[in-house]
Amino acid sequence: MMDRRTILKTMTLSLGGMIATPVMLELLSSCTRQEPLSWQPLFLDKESLPLITNLVDIILPASDTPGAIDVDVPQFLDLVLKEVATPEEQEHFNKGVDIFDKRFEERFGVSSSKGEKAQFEAMLDQYFNKSEEEQEAIFEQMELWSEAGNKLEEFYLYMFLIFTRHYTLFGYFNSKQVGTQVLDYNPYPGSFEGCIPLDPDKNVSSI
Repeated sequence: MMDRRTILKTMTLSLGGMIATPVMLELLSSCTRQEPLSWQPLFLDKESLPLITNLVDIILPASDTPGAIDVDVPQFLDLVLKEVATPEEQEHFNKGVDIFDKRFEERFGVSSSKGEKAQFEAMLDQYFNKSEEEQEAIFEQMELWSEAGNKLEEFYLYMFLIFTRHYTLFGYFNSKQVGTQVLDYNPYPGSFEGCIPLDPDKNVSSI
């Protein structure tokens, strides 16, 4: 059974549950800045790569601080899908991509690979701009579908969107560039203090 409370924290953009494991840190360190199209995806294909690139750019766009594209989040997501995701997660992701693209084309008349930023923003707003009660209802329904083995389109779509947003945030806030230049980075940490309030705007370490 899925832990609905854990997933809901991800859905509402909470960063408190994101732990940088050694495997994840290794993947992050391998994502060096490259020019567009100069890297070869290991999992994403020509259909899903433009979709992911657009989504991560909307989730964390560049402003006076670097955006997700600037710190190579698409490359990180590609590595996570290839090296970390389970076969079931990979299946959910691929089915979610297909469903998102189908609904995108139904709504706008073009494939998501040819979509514009405003169209992607409208799609994300449709699926994530939900009240707390609506979010609870969505995940209760997803649990029922999962337990019954009746994984309908909405299940795969949300699994794909949640996976993408979770690892976009994870990769961004654990990247070296953001950790050292944007967050409150201290290269010389002091003594261990076990009982202090957690500040989500601060980063304890970067690679």
